[in-house]
Amino acid sequence: MTKGCPLHFGIEKEDVGIAGAAQLEMVSVFLERRGEVASVQTLQPAATFQRASWWLRLLARRLNEHNFRTVHIVLVDIPLWSRVQADSTSTIDIDIEKPVDPSNVLMLTETSLNAIVTKQLTLLEATELGIARWHALEDDVLLELRAQGV
Repeated sequence: MTKGCPLHFGIEKEDVGIAGAAQLEMVSVFLERRGEVASVQTLQPAATFQRASWWLRLLARRLNEHNFRTVHIVLVDIPLWSRVQADSTSTIDIDIEKPVDPSNVLMLTETSLNAIVTKQLTLLEATELGIARWHALEDDVLLELRAQGV
């Protein structure tokens, strides 16, 4: 597998290979079309990557402010993998390879990421709406989100 997201190479996107990713995309599109979350403007691949990277950095700051655990984040509609490490001076690693053991993964779409970083929704609200989804450890993560108010 080549490191890097399809945005860099202009190739068709691949499946992220995590249960629930396709459903997350569909729920996101549905809520966007109903006007329940803001639409995200379609950009050229390089600009899409830059925007997504910026939004991921903003989300990482918020997670780090709340002393959140280390988590992998995948934007399922691109797909773009990143990792936010707890207690790290480097807040986020963007455009990494899919983890071998995706045990603590936050699945988002560009639409849901936008809604979270613009504070249209909290991460907990996005999870409850179904436009953010946790792969593994979901009950523990939801308890932590509620306790932290993220």
